[in-house]
Amino acid sequence: QVLVTGGPGSLSGNAGFFDANTGVLAGPGRWLLRTSDGGATWEQPELVGFPDHTSNRSFQDLFVVDENKAWAVGNKMIALSIDKGATWTFVEHGIADIDSAFRTVAFYNDTLGYIGCGDGLVIKTTDSGITWTIDDTFPKEGLLFFTSEFNEEGRIFLGTAHGEIYGTYIEP
Repeated sequence: QVLVTGGPGSLSGNAGFFDANTGVLAGPGRWLLRTSDGGATWEQPELVGFPDHTSNRSFQDLFVVDENKAWAVGNKMIALSIDKGATWTFVEHGIADIDSAFRTVAFYNDTLGYIGCGDGLVIKTTDSGITWTIDDTFPKEGLLFFTSEFNEEGRIFLGTAHGEIYGTYIEP
């Protein structure tokens, strides 16, 4: 059986599940839908603190950290949920002089996370998203990061729009 539910026309922002029943879909126009019954019904979660200028922005990626916590990123916005996607709070990254299209997000654990940007920047947190810094490990000229994932050792890998893969290297 296939369930069809109304949406924004595209799902630009990925999907994630916290458990067998609770999940979130993300897309354009700050669009999010949440299910708590395994996908039988969907509802809009509450958005908190989102500036008016983000009303037409699109979510690009979503990452579920654990059974309660998830991050969503998009065009000039970062959002955090700590209640299985029922509420999403706008997060100020605090980095001066960037106004980026955040394209991909991945967390290794609750504290270490990376966001790949459309302008080649990579930002990083080591304190659960309280502070973010630019990670100069990655060359930024001309790159568009679209995918990211950690391996079991905590190494981040980021894929670009040009088919390149950038990753952190640990000496053996």
